[in-house]
Amino acid sequence: MLSIEERKKHILQSANQLLAKKGLHDMTLDEVAKQACFSKGGITHYYKNKDQLLVELANMLDEDYIHKIEDEVAQKESSTGSWTRALIDVSNADLKGERGLNNALVAGAMASQKEGNNSRSFNVIQEHVTMDGYDPVLATIIRLAIDGLYYAELFKAEPLETELREAVLARMIKWTTEAEDK
Repeated sequence: MLSIEERKKHILQSANQLLAKKGLHDMTLDEVAKQACFSKGGITHYYKNKDQLLVELANMLDEDYIHKIEDEVAQKESSTGSWTRALIDVSNADLKGERGLNNALVAGAMASQKEGNNSRSFNVIQEHVTMDGYDPVLATIIRLAIDGLYYAELFKAEPLETELREAVLARMIKWTTEAEDK
C-alpha cells in the first residue's frame, strides 16, 4: 500500500504527464484522476482544485529543476560561471523536451502566482547566477533570457526555431566563459 506522500507524488506525476500531453487549459481533475487510477474524490482529498494541484506540481518540479542544475554543477569542475552554464544546459535540455519540465513548471508557477506563492526556483536561480563570479547584470540578463524562452514556448508566442535557440544559448555560454577568461 502506498503512503500518503507516495500517493500525492503519483498524482502529481500523472498530472505532469497529462499536462505535457494536453496543455494547461485542457487538463481537468477528472482526467488526472483517470491517469492516476484514482477517483476524482481521491484526487480532491489531497488537492481541492486544479490550481492547488498545479501549485504543488510547481513546488515538486521546482525542487527537481534545482537538483538537476546542482547535479550538473557537481559533475563539472567548479569555475566562474559554472552555475549559470549548468542553468543554460539544463534549460536547453528541458526546452528540447528531454526533461519534461517546461510546460508544467511554468504553468505551475502561474498557478502559484494566483495563490500568492512565488516559485522558489526563480529566487534560487537569481541568487546563484548573481553570485557566480562574474558580472551580476550579465548573469541576470541570461536568466531573464531563459525565462523568456520558457514563456515563448508556453504561450506559443513565436518560440524560436531550434537553430536560433541553440545559437542564443551557445552565445550565453560563451559570455560566461569569457567572464572566466578575464
